[in-house]
Amino acid sequence: MNLHALIENHCDFDPTRPFTAIIGASPSRGARSPSLWNAAAERCGIDAPMFAFDVNHDKLTALLQELDTTASFRGGAVTTPYKEAVAAWLGEHRLTATARDIGAVNCLFRGTDGRLQGANTDGEGALACVREHGSLSAPINVLQLGAGGAGKAVATCFAHAGHHVTLRVRQPQKVKAFARRIGADVIAWEDHHALGDLIGTIRLLINTTTVGMTGHTTPEASPLSRAHLAQLTDPCTVYDIIYDPPLTPLLAEAAQRGLATLNGTCMNLRQAIIAFRYAFPAAPLAAVTEAMATRRRALDSGPTEPVTTLTR
Repeated sequence: MNLHALIENHCDFDPTRPFTAIIGASPSRGARSPSLWNAAAERCGIDAPMFAFDVNHDKLTALLQELDTTASFRGGAVTTPYKEAVAAWLGEHRLTATARDIGAVNCLFRGTDGRLQGANTDGEGALACVREHGSLSAPINVLQLGAGGAGKAVATCFAHAGHHVTLRVRQPQKVKAFARRIGADVIAWEDHHALGDLIGTIRLLINTTTVGMTGHTTPEASPLSRAHLAQLTDPCTVYDIIYDPPLTPLLAEAAQRGLATLNGTCMNLRQAIIAFRYAFPAAPLAAVTEAMATRRRALDSGPTEPVTTLTR
């Protein structure tokens, strides 16, 4: 089937020439990966531009099958809400060890056999960013909201780093096996008693849901009520892995309370650098990092100032 027929948005690309793509429900509405990847490709002299592919769920399998056999597709990124579905389609034998543990991928690349492989760089990027900003000086209690594709990656890396992670999710039964595997606890989203008992001990709150993301919810939406947010005590960092908008309602309310805040722009950069080098392993790390960091700064200089560092 024609690749263009499987993509919902207009995408002016030639599938006979080398290219990369970010696959999701609506990455054309604000995903930064194309801009970051294209900056790195230009710096490294790689002719394989990245395009955003908006894909309906009922066409996802057909798209993956087509990309798998299209040699000019060099790899790319996977975003909401398909990270787990793409991992399942690839199967365990075509996932990196970390991606197998997480059960989700955010990165596609060609293996030595020429077939598509899947990796997950979300969690590694998130952990590195929080460490960089000084919020992980010792093992701490972490409350994570959500456990989807990105959420599983983040929880896995923080748990493996020795932190005690509690997942607050809407369907606890679906994540209990995963939680046991990484040594995390689970509470139901609507269990306000359990949340109330826990929240005063939290030193890092992480939002991995799409609540507050541009185009996904109402502008004022927050995944944590103001009443529960008021129970967070300093020192506690509120980390929202969303980067669009850079200042979510959750972060704005946390900052008003004097809590340290961190948004998803750092994680977006870190995971993109790692993912790009999965697709193009010969690309020099320094060049990729410099190109993507420069492009990110340009993106960040828009009309809304992002929260890319800890603030009080």
